Amino acid sequence: AISNASSRKSKTEVATLISTGLRLTLLIGLPASFGLFVLAKPIVALLYYSNTAEVISVTGEILQYLALGVVFLTLVQALTAIIQGLGKPFIPVRNLLFGAIAKIILTYFLTAIPAINVKGAAISTVVAFGIAASLNFYYIIKVVKADLDMKTIFLKPLGSAFGMAIVARLSYNLLRSPLGGSIATLSAVGVGGLVYFILLIATGTLTEEDLSYLTKSKKMKNLFKKFKKGGPHE
Repeated sequence: AISNASSRKSKTEVATLISTGLRLTLLIGLPASFGLFVLAKPIVALLYYSNTAEVISVTGEILQYLALGVVFLTLVQALTAIIQGLGKPFIPVRNLLFGAIAKIILTYFLTAIPAINVKGAAISTVVAFGIAASLNFYYIIKVVKADLDMKTIFLKPLGSAFGMAIVARLSYNLLRSPLGGSIATLSAVGVGGLVYFILLIATGTLTEEDLSYLTKSKKMKNLFKKFKKGGPHE
């Protein structure tokens, strides 16, 4: 779609498509990142329950670092596709190369520090994708000169994901004692997902058009309409 709009030199349509692509990417990437961050250790304990508490704790800390990279990873994938659609396939490859060089250098130095050790590899991975995503985004803004609504693209999904993360963590803390770690973790994920969906609708971040891009499920669309009908907009 971007390639088609770009060939017709329709800057407004290109900007709209870029905004939609980035927003939908963040609607998935942000909650995935925040959810993994706040529930890193419980998730590791759920999946690798046979390990010792010390191993689970250390692995959970590593996952927390890597969780922050999920946002950058999803942005890299989306921005790469966007820039390729604009007819510049080499740009994202070059930017990812810069990120890879930074990763190699950081991994070499950070893992040599005893206090950081293997966490250095996780940190360098986050930085690598962060560099690639930032350079790709800079290209979109400065070179393509796309007029993007930052509030709609970034702030609204960020606020909803942040609220979801808080509720998910609180749910786990409340449910861990009566239900046990495993059930509490699964319940927290479920509650967090539901709260995130509600927040997206309440803030007007998710539209019916967005939902049609994300899923073909009629049940999900009916649920969306039911929430909208009972919300403040009606």
